[in-house]
Amino acid sequence: MKLFHTMLGVVLILCAAVAALACLQQDGHSGSPRPRDNDHMSKGWQAAQAEAEKQERARPLVRQGEQAAAKGRHAEAESLYRKALAIYPHDAAALLHLAGACEREGKYGEAIKAYREVVYSNATGWGGSMNSDPTTRMRYVLALLRNGNTEEAVTVYGMANRDVIRIDHKPLLEVTIDPDHPDMALLEGAAHLVLGTRSPTFGPPVAAEQLAHLKAAMSLQPRWALAQFRCGQALEKAGQPAAARTAYRKAMALADGDLKEQAKDANRRLSEATAARAFAKP
Repeated sequence: MKLFHTMLGVVLILCAAVAALACLQQDGHSGSPRPRDNDHMSKGWQAAQAEAEKQERARPLVRQGEQAAAKGRHAEAESLYRKALAIYPHDAAALLHLAGACEREGKYGEAIKAYREVVYSNATGWGGSMNSDPTTRMRYVLALLRNGNTEEAVTVYGMANRDVIRIDHKPLLEVTIDPDHPDMALLEGAAHLVLGTRSPTFGPPVAAEQLAHLKAAMSLQPRWALAQFRCGQALEKAGQPAAARTAYRKAMALADGDLKEQAKDANRRLSEATAARAFAKP
């Protein structure tokens, strides 16, 4: 049996060699020169490689911009992001950072241009298109509202709401804006709620910023149970149990169903923790 397998292997090797020789002879008779190694690379692959190289060259400028923005130097950050985009115009991170820097400088028109590039073009980040990302769209909505572009703000929010099954984000499911008679306070509150409960597109979540968004949502929609409950969660996480309990109690009064029970449980848990700490004091 061992001899049989050995002979079979030799036969297969000979067959492969004959087939390879036949292919070489066919190439020789065709009159076409053998392709060089570089000719095997498709034009599409070469283009993708060139784009990746541009993005790699732009990244240090984006990081420098982030460092400048963290120190409050937003004009410098804006300049660095623009330099990065001159090298690689499709970088969603650079575009979103640019929009944020412009907003902090009060340049809402410029911020809107950057958001449009992300939402309506082929800007990419994290391995894919960012044009349906809910945090991007809600930041875009707020910039539009601050710039007075109310009609476009309603349209952009509607785009996010239409894609909500794919996005799977609860606040959008609960709020529908009538495009013919839009409630702008409700629209702004919904945008703040999304930004307060979802991690940002790029970078780690900043608790202070998320809490600020939730407080804005709560002030715009004081009778919105979900806003009260989410704000309670953020306040509890921020180490403000008294304020968190106030928000949970408001949510209990406004909510029904599962959300009401969740608010009750959260309030009870905080009450018990507060009592335990008081009892443990000497």
